[in-house]
Amino acid sequence: MSNQFWKFANNSIAISKDRHEYRETPFFSRFEHKGGYIMMGYPFGLSGKWYDAVKTDQLTIFHEYFHAIQRMYENHPQAPPDQPDKFDGPDWMKEGLAVYMSEYTVGLLRSIGALEHMRKPIYETEEEYRSYAAIDAALMANLDDIEVLKKEHPGISLKTSGSAWESNAPYVYGAWAAAYLSHIAGKEAFIDKYYPAIDQVGWKQAFKQAFGMSIEDFYAEFNQFMKQPLEVLEDFLNS
Repeated sequence: MSNQFWKFANNSIAISKDRHEYRETPFFSRFEHKGGYIMMGYPFGLSGKWYDAVKTDQLTIFHEYFHAIQRMYENHPQAPPDQPDKFDGPDWMKEGLAVYMSEYTVGLLRSIGALEHMRKPIYETEEEYRSYAAIDAALMANLDDIEVLKKEHPGISLKTSGSAWESNAPYVYGAWAAAYLSHIAGKEAFIDKYYPAIDQVGWKQAFKQAFGMSIEDFYAEFNQFMKQPLEVLEDFLNS
């Protein structure tokens, strides 16, 4: 553990000095046994120097902290040779859920005054403020990214969104999938049902137990859902 701590300390010193606009991407890293740490560059938005970055940095902290919660459940047994991914769910669930939960939590905390909105107000009306803080607006904005991905990768879907290291597809598709699953079973189902069951039955069976359908049935249902007009998707978020 001491070696891991000094690695964390040295990395923290280096990244804390990085004040360039395009600084190193934040991430969560596990220790070898239990626990871990969030690594993040200089928080421009929390320094009071820029406006919009305030929300960005708040979201980053909550996003990475949710990864820490996810990693709490990653004490999986050895996967069978014929099912190497039995305990390792898709990136869209990991990253998309972290996007969804961070957007939801930051929006909620801002709405009740528990998180600061701006160093200086730049929105004229309360309606503009709520729109900026709400998760609904963030998810609707993700649809623009999804349209770009469809043009660049014809036939792309939630199932084929791939690796978070290669594309933002798992983030934008996954956030909508998390919203859809939340409407089915509630936000609590991810932490109370899905993640605790993975070690015993694998992620696909855990998914079925938590959300009441197989992963393949969900992919098919979700694909049809996402083909609906924008106004229908917006009504879904407001329901």
